[in-house]
Amino acid sequence: MPSEYRERVERMQSAAAHWRAVIAFALMGFGAPAHAQGVAPLWKVEMDRADSLQQAGAVAPALALMDSAVALARVDKNPAAWGKALLQQAMQYQMLGGNDRALTVLYQALALTKQRGDEPGLADVYNSIGAIQHAQKNYAKAEEFYRSSGAIVQRLGLVRETAKYWNNMGTLYQDKGLPREAITWLQKSLATWEALHDTGWAAISYLNLGTCYQQLGNSDSARTYLAASMHNLSGTGSEYQLNLARIQYGLNERDAGRPREALHWCGAVLADAQRMRNGPLGTRSLRMPCRCLRSAWR
Repeated sequence: MPSEYRERVERMQSAAAHWRAVIAFALMGFGAPAHAQGVAPLWKVEMDRADSLQQAGAVAPALALMDSAVALARVDKNPAAWGKALLQQAMQYQMLGGNDRALTVLYQALALTKQRGDEPGLADVYNSIGAIQHAQKNYAKAEEFYRSSGAIVQRLGLVRETAKYWNNMGTLYQDKGLPREAITWLQKSLATWEALHDTGWAAISYLNLGTCYQQLGNSDSARTYLAASMHNLSGTGSEYQLNLARIQYGLNERDAGRPREALHWCGAVLADAQRMRNGPLGTRSLRMPCRCLRSAWR
């Protein structure tokens, strides 16, 4: 999943493939800036509040707060914070389906980051633009931006960012219908996460690898990787990602001729989706029972 967003797993929409009110400027402090007095600046407060809402799934209210954070960072003449807020804002637009608006924001961040000469920040922006192009199935443009990001992080020796780059390239080739090429990229990414003992990112690599092997018709290998993904995600609080893995596991069971087992997994996802009031996840899980039931009672 592109990076940070990675942790980006929204690609799991089908069996064959996987799966992303402006507050005004009042209350600006008088005298010394708040952060000079040991108090967090207002843009930081708003960003933290927006992040908490986003993690809770309340993306629209989070976007309203992030609008405020962007404006406050700009007024505070803090280009690093401004660029970071723009990146987060673009992610929220994307999560709400506003890819075009997200790209507009990212190109603002791109210009700002280039002006600052911030290479790690530039890699982040390139990666985020690539992720949206990827989601819009503009695969050539997505690869161009991913590779621009990857060139920077590899030259700078940024290990985690390089592993995320490999993951993104893997999912790109997967979505292009080239699972063998995808596996090469994903195995490189997985090796890094395992060496770092990062079970969360390893779970994402397992999920992507499982889906690739499913595309190749190797249900046994797919089951092994998907089970490893679910094991790593269990008890982590990453309910959405866990359920995406469950969906893929259920589809793999169906394709392997075990529709009753598939029905078990899709039922578990549907129950979780109803509990979390997650409409998109519920829609995906509802598609599965129909497919599974047709096979289960033949």
